[in-house]
Amino acid sequence: MRTVGTASVTRSVSQTIGAGTNLSLALGQVPGEPHVAISSSANGRARHTTFIPVQSDYGRYYTAGWFQQVGALRREFIMHVSQAASTETTGNFGVNITVAAPDFTNAPGFDPLWEPRASLSTNYLISVAGWNATGGLTAPLQEGVITRRYTRTAPVPE
Repeated sequence: MRTVGTASVTRSVSQTIGAGTNLSLALGQVPGEPHVAISSSANGRARHTTFIPVQSDYGRYYTAGWFQQVGALRREFIMHVSQAASTETTGNFGVNITVAAPDFTNAPGFDPLWEPRASLSTNYLISVAGWNATGGLTAPLQEGVITRRYTRTAPVPE
């Protein structure tokens, strides 16, 4: 893990092996920076969108989250998106996976107090993973499967 400005960045790589051996693994490519913004706000509440750059080393599973902490009160919203459920978009920020907080206003049991506030500072989290095998929402436990991960947390730019 390292700190870049106000961001914390972690990259990791692992390989599934059946017997101990001397391995040399390479980290995934240096990830491009995500773009995070308030996508909509109403009644003082804010919903965020994160544009995660598409990169082959991290193309299987995406997590985006937005957090606010004021004293003991914490508001957080986290979304997980698989490769199969994601959509690549092309726009001002290049080719991205777009993860946007949906509007739950009319969902049964939803309390608007849970949503982030537009007037408060917000931190974001992105975490992306990729592996060199087919299968599921996580890397399969098979001999030789290499998994690469990247995580970044930072303040949402104002």
